[in-house]
Amino acid sequence: MRPCATGKQKTRIPSLRGVETDLLYPAGRQAGIPGGKRFCPLKNRPSRKIILYPLLLLMVSVLFVYHSYIYWEWTEDDAFISYRYSQNFAAGRGLVFNPGERVEGYSNFLWVMLMAAGLKAGLEPILFSKVIGLTAGVISLILSWVLARRLIPGGAWQIWLAPIYFSLSPLVARHSVSGLESSLFALLIISSILVAADLPPPPSAKRRLAPARTIAFLLLLLALSLTRCEGPAIALVILITRLIFTGTAHGKRALRGRIGEPILFCLFFCGYYLCRWGYFGCPFANTYYCKVNIGLKGIIDGAQYTLNFMRDNGGVLFIGLALVPAFITRHSLYWMCLAVLAAYQAFIVLCGGDWMYHYRFFSHLLPLICALMAAGLAALFTRTGPGAIRGTCLKVLAIILLVTAAAGITNTELQLARAVLPALQTNHYLSQNYRELGLWFKEHSAPRATIAISDVGAVGYYSERRIIDMFGLIDSHIARVPGRTHYKTDPRYILSQQPDYIVLVSSGDLGTGRFFRRPPDAGINAFPGFRESYELVRRVPQYWQNEFVLVYRRQQ
Repeated sequence: MRPCATGKQKTRIPSLRGVETDLLYPAGRQAGIPGGKRFCPLKNRPSRKIILYPLLLLMVSVLFVYHSYIYWEWTEDDAFISYRYSQNFAAGRGLVFNPGERVEGYSNFLWVMLMAAGLKAGLEPILFSKVIGLTAGVISLILSWVLARRLIPGGAWQIWLAPIYFSLSPLVARHSVSGLESSLFALLIISSILVAADLPPPPSAKRRLAPARTIAFLLLLLALSLTRCEGPAIALVILITRLIFTGTAHGKRALRGRIGEPILFCLFFCGYYLCRWGYFGCPFANTYYCKVNIGLKGIIDGAQYTLNFMRDNGGVLFIGLALVPAFITRHSLYWMCLAVLAAYQAFIVLCGGDWMYHYRFFSHLLPLICALMAAGLAALFTRTGPGAIRGTCLKVLAIILLVTAAAGITNTELQLARAVLPALQTNHYLSQNYRELGLWFKEHSAPRATIAISDVGAVGYYSERRIIDMFGLIDSHIARVPGRTHYKTDPRYILSQQPDYIVLVSSGDLGTGRFFRRPPDAGINAFPGFRESYELVRRVPQYWQNEFVLVYRRQQ
């Protein structure tokens, strides 16, 4: 190995290729070499790492796959909404949930298109979505390790904390096989950041036409934007952060040469947006009107969602470690990750969080959180220095806190798993009940029958009947009723459409005590004349929450 200069030399590494940023890691300490002789950490790495690193990554990936497989049977009811849109699109009926009704009840256009392509190819969408999600999860794990290596040069042992924590956390493991786009979105976020940091700067301000690599990068950002409704905002944060560091490192001429990137991206996205607006006749997706509650109540819900994540997933410790490098580094890649984290956290608070178990929104950020946490721990260990009693105590304390946080995450996951997994194994989870109910409707109801229900996914997908959504995801009228997500209700509107069947979920009493947790169900049950107009024809128990799915049929 080639020796470097001794002393407090600061290792300088290119980020955003050609931009030198100071990591403030002393070269010798960074390499982990004791004594006075110091070596360049990035030169002549041992060849054994060529075999060791892929082997370790394979082991951690296998652990992640096994962790995900535990949840394999757990498919969210919302996933069936995407399947129903894909089913109709593949059959030539358009991007609709109910044929003839153009309502954008999904927020994952690219995922719907992928499922439609799978259906066209003869693939079953549940299995297809889980395979894609699990594959995206494994690649996200590997890229989290790659990001940690870029933030921690020299191959410090802390880089392995990123993939290990990723594989142990239930966030991506659970949502990679839920049937939704969560792991794909997480993959596109971290991929976009790594590609943005790797693209070379423009050679001059005169070169305004983007090369092929830049076009590929912008298409990657477009894919990010089409995967979820908040994707365009994240893409713009990446582009703006990239512009800021380009101007800082290369001056105004290079900045002017890169101004074309956000312009081209906006042109790409606007083309899609105008087509979408023309098709659905609405500037925003129906899910926006249904779910987003910008106001004090929504902000409180979003803040509570964040605090719950901190409590259940070691968030205080891991986010705290992720912020450590902010005080000692100007690494552009680090600040781009931090900007994305901050922007997405603002989105979570403003939209009021999410209802799904294991914090779906934070699963999109987990690859970044893992890498930044590892970088923060490496920076903490490096700055304390070897041999000092204070530094040694700090390191021991950090390790104890990490182990304690991991134990807390495991305990929280086990509590939920003990409740949900037995229900999944006995086919009594709610979405499984809805599958059986949807098949029952397909067999026992007329093809033109209408079903009113709060959870529209599996029943709509399997029954192939027209659905009236009492929650409002696929109903533009309910979506615009004032109120918070899942609290919007208009029983008069629902009953005015005279649905042939109404499905309510009662808690523990077969409906006789009229106790309904869902506000739309409670509103229908309490509406004058409902009991006289509809008769109870079917009960489906859901044992794990002591609930019963009640099917009412309109009397002739």
